[in-house]
Amino acid sequence: MLGKIRKKLELIKCRRYTIVNIPATPLSLRANAILGGFFLLYGGVMEKYNKPPLPCDKQIDLLSSRGLEVSDRAKAEQFLSQVNYYRLSAYCLPFGTLSQLYHNLLRVDQIAIARSIGYHSSVLSSWLHTFTYTRNICAHHSRIWNRQLSIAMVVPKKNEWSTVNTKRIGSVIFAINNLMAKVPIEKEIRLDWQAEINELLDNPVDIPKFYEVMGLSGRWKESRLWKETDEGN
Repeated sequence: MLGKIRKKLELIKCRRYTIVNIPATPLSLRANAILGGFFLLYGGVMEKYNKPPLPCDKQIDLLSSRGLEVSDRAKAEQFLSQVNYYRLSAYCLPFGTLSQLYHNLLRVDQIAIARSIGYHSSVLSSWLHTFTYTRNICAHHSRIWNRQLSIAMVVPKKNEWSTVNTKRIGSVIFAINNLMAKVPIEKEIRLDWQAEINELLDNPVDIPKFYEVMGLSGRWKESRLWKETDEGN
């Protein structure tokens, strides 16, 4: 058995492999969508990864079968026709996976992604790391509202961020809100999230310095980092 494995390894070493990525057109309901994928070239022969494209309604079925809750299929189909299945799947990745994926990218790619949404790469990397850390605290039902975070965020060098306490949960709230204004998601998603945060914080418990220990001022909703538009980004 070991001899057969060695022979196969030697055969692989002798061949010159090239991986070619041919992008597909958006997987909409059009019949003329181009099938894309990764192709392996060796010895002058190209082997094609033959995976047929799925129409949007079938993509929704697939996402649903993998645990995604779809409350409005028509809206989901329209969204998929614009961003495609694989891009949407990336949005569904846990923060930890996203953070690790971004961390493992080439530096040039990190810069390009961060720049496309108006951030320095060190800021985006730091935010993803802190989001993961915060999520883990919540997942273990630990106290978060007055906790001093062990992993402080790097924030943009802008005036509106200069007074933000990066070791408190308020900085995470502002960062998530800020990031949601930049990525291509529907505005209603961000507004729904803001409404839930407002509901939680509009009725604070009777504890001294409730907002202060969260890293927020009593007028935190007037901050440019929280306003409905993205003027503070």
